[in-house]
Amino acid sequence: MIEIKNVSKTFPNGFQVLKNVSLRIEKGEFFALLGPSGCGKTSLLRMIAGFIYPDEGQVLIDGKDVSEVAPYQRAVNMVFQSYAVFPHMSVYDNIAYGLVVDKISKKEIANRVTEVVQLVQLEGLEKSMPSQLSGGQKQRVAVARALAKKPKALLLDEPLSALDAKLREGMRNELVKIQKKSAVTFVFVTHDQSEALSISDRLAVMRDGDILQVGRPYGVYEKPETSFVADFIGSTNLLPARLDDNNLVQIDGVKGMAWKLDHKWPRDMYITLRPEKVRLMVDAVPDKSHIMAQGVISVLVYLGEKTMVEVKLASGKIMKCSLSEYERKTISSLKMGKRVWCFWDEKDMMPLAK
Repeated sequence: MIEIKNVSKTFPNGFQVLKNVSLRIEKGEFFALLGPSGCGKTSLLRMIAGFIYPDEGQVLIDGKDVSEVAPYQRAVNMVFQSYAVFPHMSVYDNIAYGLVVDKISKKEIANRVTEVVQLVQLEGLEKSMPSQLSGGQKQRVAVARALAKKPKALLLDEPLSALDAKLREGMRNELVKIQKKSAVTFVFVTHDQSEALSISDRLAVMRDGDILQVGRPYGVYEKPETSFVADFIGSTNLLPARLDDNNLVQIDGVKGMAWKLDHKWPRDMYITLRPEKVRLMVDAVPDKSHIMAQGVISVLVYLGEKTMVEVKLASGKIMKCSLSEYERKTISSLKMGKRVWCFWDEKDMMPLAK
C-alpha cells in the first residue's frame, strides 16, 4: 500500500530529519511509527501525506510514485492531534464537509455520513455541535470525516495526545475496532510505547531520522536489535557484559553464568533483561539452576497491578524487577534496605552490541 524508498529530507536550517529511510506498509495494516520527539516520525507521516517533499528517494502509494504530488491528489487522509473539528458545524456537517467540497451528490453524502457515523458509533449525535461533545467524541468525528472520503490510507498524527489517560485507553481500543471494520490502512504516529504495542499490527522504531527496527510488537519487545530499542520499548535492564576467551558471558556480580555465545559477538556488549523476567527471593538462596545476583532494595513503588522494585547490586548496578500483585503478596518482608537475591533464567536474556 505504502512504500518509502531511500527517502532523505533536510530542512532549510540544515537539520536532517530523515536519513535514507526505507519502509513498506501493507494494505489493511494498522502500522505505528514510534520514537521520541524529534526522531522524524511526524515528518515521515507528513511526507506520506504530501505536506513535505523528499530531497531524495520516492514515496509510493498503491505502486504509484507520489513524491511530488499535491496532498489533495493523494488517496490518503490525515487526522491531527488537535481534532481540527469546525466549531460552528454540527457533527453531520463536519463529517460531510470534505464531500461537499468534492461536489459529491447529496444522496451519496447522506449515505457515506450514515455509514461512517455507524462505524465510529456516533449515532444520535449527528445534530450536536462540537461544544456538546467530549474529547473522545470529537476525535471520532475527525476520524469519521477522514474516512468518509474513502481514503486508501488514514494517517494519524498522535491523535490521542490531548485526551486524559482513561479516555485515551478507551479511544485507542475504538480505533482498532474502526480500523478492522473499515479495512483501511492506518499509519499511526506516537511516542507512547504501550500505545504502539497495544494497537499496531506492526511498528517501526525511529531515532534521529533513522528506522532502527521494524516488526510485530511481540517480536520487537522480546527481541530488540539495539540497546536503544530495548530501552525505549518498555523498561529493561541493560547490563554491561563481556565475553571471556571461551566465549562465555561474564557480568560483574552475577553468579551461575554458563552462557556461551557465537564468536560473532564483540568482547564488550550489553545483556538486556526485562524487569518482569526477574524474580526476587528474600531470606533464602535461589536454586543453583538459576542465574542470580545479590543486592539491596533501593526503590519500591506500588502501582496497583504491579510493584516496581530496584535492587542495587554489589557491583553498583541497578537491577529493575516488576512483580505482579500475587508475587508481591508472597514476599511479606519486602521493604527498602532489605537484602535480596535477584534471579532469572538464561532464556530470558538477550545479547546486544554496544
